[in-house]
Amino acid sequence: MMIRYKILNSKKIKSALVACLCVLLAVSLLPLSVQAQETSAVFSEPSYERESYRRALIERGFPLDYADKLSEVWLAHPTWHFEPLFISEMDGRYTFDYIIRRETEDPETNLVYPSEEYADFRDGSSAVYDSGWYSASDDAVRYFIDPRNFLSERDIFQFEDVSYYDRDYSGGVDGVLGGTFMQSLTLENGVSMRDYILQVGKELSVSPVHIAARIRQEQGVENSSGMISGKCGDLLYYFYANGIQYTADGKLVATPSGTHTRQELLSYNGFYNFFNLGASGRGLFEIYLSAMKRAKSGTPELAGEWGGASWDAMYKSVKGGVYSLKTRYIDDYQNTMYLQKFNVDPRSSRNFWGQYMQNVGAALSEGRSTYDSYKIPVYSNMPASPSPDPSRGESNYSTSDGYISYRIRSDFPSAQNTQDKETRVAADVERGEELRIQGWSVHTYGTEYYELSIDGGEFVRITSYPRADVREEWADSYPLSYDVNGYLCYLDTASLSVGTHRAVVRARTVYGSYYEVSYIEFDVASSETSSVGDVNRDGIVDGSDVWMLLRYLSGYDAEIGPEADVTGDGVINNRDLLALIRIVKEK
Repeated sequence: MMIRYKILNSKKIKSALVACLCVLLAVSLLPLSVQAQETSAVFSEPSYERESYRRALIERGFPLDYADKLSEVWLAHPTWHFEPLFISEMDGRYTFDYIIRRETEDPETNLVYPSEEYADFRDGSSAVYDSGWYSASDDAVRYFIDPRNFLSERDIFQFEDVSYYDRDYSGGVDGVLGGTFMQSLTLENGVSMRDYILQVGKELSVSPVHIAARIRQEQGVENSSGMISGKCGDLLYYFYANGIQYTADGKLVATPSGTHTRQELLSYNGFYNFFNLGASGRGLFEIYLSAMKRAKSGTPELAGEWGGASWDAMYKSVKGGVYSLKTRYIDDYQNTMYLQKFNVDPRSSRNFWGQYMQNVGAALSEGRSTYDSYKIPVYSNMPASPSPDPSRGESNYSTSDGYISYRIRSDFPSAQNTQDKETRVAADVERGEELRIQGWSVHTYGTEYYELSIDGGEFVRITSYPRADVREEWADSYPLSYDVNGYLCYLDTASLSVGTHRAVVRARTVYGSYYEVSYIEFDVASSETSSVGDVNRDGIVDGSDVWMLLRYLSGYDAEIGPEADVTGDGVINNRDLLALIRIVKEK
């Protein structure tokens, strides 16, 4: 085991060091600048990934409370990239309080679903909007607008740039459509909904995952909406002929009387509106009617391709909806779900009123459906702490850092904190010995395999296997823990230099993201008995040993062994340095 010595500097020692340095200059050594560079590289303090990235975020302009949370997310997903969107710097009026004031001027701007679960988010008024929704309270708006509440793995996707990038979106689309009516839906053009979303996204430069998530947000899991049934005209006429005011489950219909004809309403059969574009009004009748009028007008820009502008087929509604999403929102500085809900970028032509949806929690809910670049708004004069959750954590809108999470442990070398997400362990090994690296992890997504990197080099795959003991302990919390949850490798240290090294184990999830599993610092010592004066244990007594001992005596945090006790008196001081200089000179 390497022995570490520490001594206290004194004026006498510093004076002696000056004299020793003068002698040292006469010794035939490598240039001092090169020596210093080499020893500093070996004995510098370790640079931990998260802390380094946290500092980089702060330098990029993120406030401290943003950087703390984002660096935690990045540790699990190092391929993700976060950029601050400086709202207040673009326009000094756009402070946090100004944004809240503008977003709460009109009670219809932000609405809350009419369920008791969300009662804490209402403003207390009895007024209802659309099909029975309530106006959101100021506190609710503050909660949803404050980005700091949603900087977690589960909720950060509302800030994702939804433009198209050159990458594989198929897995993400499958994940969003899985379990919905769209999973096996074939469109009129003979293409599956899944493949058509991938095709249209690439063609119009919109993220296919965003397209899938937006449709799921608007239409739900089951095909129960009149807007995509192709028979909305029948439904409208049923409401009208029977004077329906409320549905059986209490939704407001508010059917008018004496203003429509049977022929007119039935003419809306055969139209589709997958994105609910134009769907607004008081009650379901007016909402459905306005949505069908929008579908009938369709997309004039694509009339040449289709032989007509109307969305009279499901595939036309999908592409036409994406075209509108692209031209009206994404191209107008609303390229995240957050900005489509809260249109606060001063560069947009329709601030505060050009917002895609009224549901105050829509960006959060839709973001949770998706699964790399994130643009996160930063405002001036923000509250000292994140705006509180009106429901105190008791609703589906409440944030949860642990929704997507993981547990890790390093068995060899052993970690002191066996379930810490930052498994940092140390070990010592003689050169030529095998260093056993073994442990386990469980992740919400499930793990595909493990990789190892030495001293910042390329990651290479190591043995990955299922462990029954891990599955038994964590199956309830991590149902995918039966998958690949263990790793093992034997690192041959014969090719490594004497000194301190770093091994990092990371895991790849089934969704293609990575998270750090173990960070191991280990000291490699010479396998032979080092001679007196071989301070750095490289098998040779030369000027590099003199330089290392000088650095140590100068107060630098250098790690040295008993070989530095050249005089053999049990104390390492300037006498050992002078004796070592004489040894080197005589060689």
